[in-house]
Amino acid sequence: LKALVSYPAHPEAYDDLAVAAMLGEAGLARFVPALHDVLVGGKPWAQVLSGGQKQRLVLARILLHRPDVLLLDEACAAMDPDATIEFHRVLREHLPDAIVLSVMHEHEPPVSPEGDPFYPALVVIEDGVARMEALAPAAGTLRYAAE
Repeated sequence: LKALVSYPAHPEAYDDLAVAAMLGEAGLARFVPALHDVLVGGKPWAQVLSGGQKQRLVLARILLHRPDVLLLDEACAAMDPDATIEFHRVLREHLPDAIVLSVMHEHEPPVSPEGDPFYPALVVIEDGVARMEALAPAAGTLRYAAE
């Protein structure tokens, strides 16, 4: 599991505590005891984790690596609406200055429980024509969602 979270870096590039903390932030704390396990109940992680859990694993990886630019493609497609909101909340909290371009096919981009958009603008592409719609004033971040 540590290798999956650390990828593409070698697992030894990060200490166990840092990886465990990011798994917790991503909502996967229950798997921390199996951090060094290659198999769980005789099955590889790909067969153990659900689609949404795999997307949470990617969130843990993002939080661990702390990139300046994120290109997300259907990053929450296997998550329920509450998990999608939590994914974006955690991203905003841990990477407030990251530039995020998120491709999603939902009719509406995710908003916080308070109703605040996670992205200041939406780029809608229909019939080969793109238009940008402002969603909220940019709060010092550059984040764009594309549909």
